[in-house]
Amino acid sequence: MTLFRAPEPAAEAVLTGRQAEFVKSLKREEEFKTADYATVTGVSQRQARRDLAELEDRGIVERHGKGRATLYRRSQGGAR
Repeated sequence: MTLFRAPEPAAEAVLTGRQAEFVKSLKREEEFKTADYATVTGVSQRQARRDLAELEDRGIVERHGKGRATLYRRSQGGAR
């Protein structure tokens, strides 16, 4: 018997509804802050940071800077 690995789901397929909608609304390389994401999606700052960390892990957004100066940008290779 041969077992094959299941294909990885597309990046957008594993996003939450709010993440997918936010990503769709972004233009390529558009910069935004955690507060922008929180305001648009209606989540807390803490949840916004978790969501953005997840998007960063998947290569959909890139983080630039640290602390209060942190900006996120939709990556060039990110799913559309």
